[in-house]
Amino acid sequence: MQRINLTYTRIFQSEVREGRPRFQGRYKALLCDRDEYLLALVRYIHLNPVRAHLVEGLRQFRWSSHHEYLNARPEITDAEAILKMFSPDLPTARKMYEQFVDETIGKEEIEVPYKPLRQQILGDERFLSEVEKRLSKSEKPFRKASLPEILRAVEELTGVNEEDIVARKREGRILFARGLVVAVWREMGHRLVDLQPWLNRDLSVLSRLPRMVDNVDGRKAKKRVCEKLNADPQP
Repeated sequence: MQRINLTYTRIFQSEVREGRPRFQGRYKALLCDRDEYLLALVRYIHLNPVRAHLVEGLRQFRWSSHHEYLNARPEITDAEAILKMFSPDLPTARKMYEQFVDETIGKEEIEVPYKPLRQQILGDERFLSEVEKRLSKSEKPFRKASLPEILRAVEELTGVNEEDIVARKREGRILFARGLVVAVWREMGHRLVDLQPWLNRDLSVLSRLPRMVDNVDGRKAKKRVCEKLNADPQP
């Protein structure tokens, strides 16, 4: 998603000769407690063009998955799981869904109530507690390790030092270590753009580096590094 957004932005800016950002923020995915929050979240997202005063009604906005929910033959969106929360009969569900969304147009802005955990989970206390138990046996919260900490952990695991990782060397073990650093950095929730001054690579290159560890051994290595970093006390 980051590569898609970046590529689209560059093409758009070159065509209109304008340097403003095209997206409000980074792409993010949320683990959602369906029973409590999913319907409100879907409605909140679909009402964005109305709240932004781009259109008066959602049917007028061309670039929305809202149309997919109303279409008997959706093209790219799998809306059936959401619709069946209204009714097992899909034609009835579509009508109920549209009423559910439209009834808030013109009223005060809808807020999606949530308590964030690691900025990735929406749900009540029960749901958060259940997710935490499934994610980790440790009660210690996940933390963002610094770059020096990540480099140290990767070197201990692979034997490749920072100098070799930064260099343009293409040896297999160095490529693996380089990809591992970027993969762990991203896993910790850091931005790839913040690695550019240190690694001196384009964002497109940085986004491809984690592929070096996109295999069984790589995933095991990433898990080991993340577990070690989370187990170490914070400085």
